[in-house]
Amino acid sequence: MILVPPPSIKGTFLQDPTFIISTGRCGSTIVSNLLRAHPDILSISEFWPNRVNLETLFSEEIFSGKEYWDLLSVSVAEDIYKIALDGEISQVPKACRHEKNYMKRIALPTLVQDYEQLFQDIQEYTISLPKSKPAELIIMIFEFIKDKLGKRVWVERTGASSDFLGQWKNIWPNLKVIHIYRDGRDCAISMSKHHAFRLQVLRKRRHENTTFYKFTPIPSESFTLEEFYNHDIGIEEFGSLWNSMINYTLDEIAEIPKARVLDISYEQLVEDPKTQLSRLASFISPLLETEEWVKEQCKVLHRGRSNWKIMDRNEVVKLTLACEEGLSRLGYI
Repeated sequence: MILVPPPSIKGTFLQDPTFIISTGRCGSTIVSNLLRAHPDILSISEFWPNRVNLETLFSEEIFSGKEYWDLLSVSVAEDIYKIALDGEISQVPKACRHEKNYMKRIALPTLVQDYEQLFQDIQEYTISLPKSKPAELIIMIFEFIKDKLGKRVWVERTGASSDFLGQWKNIWPNLKVIHIYRDGRDCAISMSKHHAFRLQVLRKRRHENTTFYKFTPIPSESFTLEEFYNHDIGIEEFGSLWNSMINYTLDEIAEIPKARVLDISYEQLVEDPKTQLSRLASFISPLLETEEWVKEQCKVLHRGRSNWKIMDRNEVVKLTLACEEGLSRLGYI
């Protein structure tokens, strides 16, 4: 169990901000779910994706609690909302697909059954907060949820949050990063089948500098769902997307003290879950009880196949070339 120090005062918190970052489609959801099974860990998933105001949410400005709550309440991007309503975004529970506030779509429903009540509690608490920078407000909100649910530590994971890392390391000098990665060729194949990443490729075709941190939604009236699903996107485009994301991630991680970064590959996790889960828990807090949790979660993990190895040879060549720099830096080639 974590030894809890006296209650925090403004600007002083009980733990360093801890985030799981990834390019997406590499096992970060699995890791978040495994952590959520630990009785002392609040594992928040998908608190930040597809918010059109992320630059403001992670800015250096000063906001009252009410002002920041209004920013958190901005609706999810309309293009992804239109696609999700059709039922093709796997992570959004069926009962929550109509929700436009992202906290109600995935983040809170994965924590509690009565997510509406938790949402109202968070709203009331956030509005009461004094004027502060987002870096402080976010931690106060996560600390509140942690205490509300009787947990000892918190970790947040949003898919493709590696694009946020440059700003996060600026606003949180004490940031701790759990970096989950996978062979980029397998990530690219998975991206090609995931509609959020297909949408991101189409966004990038319209605006070359689009990232998951800064993007312009495609006007929902400018495409039909049939057109979206039938759009021809070569596998190498997803390889290039992964390659640019992982190279950015590695560049940003290089500027963070090594003691504050934990790298875990998906392949390591499924090959040796006992070792990797123990490393993971120890990194979050060395005071966590882990033996029983590790034992149970090892039963959940299983080896997945490497899909790029069964592709057509010509497709493999194109995909490997698109991913080449990132694969080399990670040691896959």
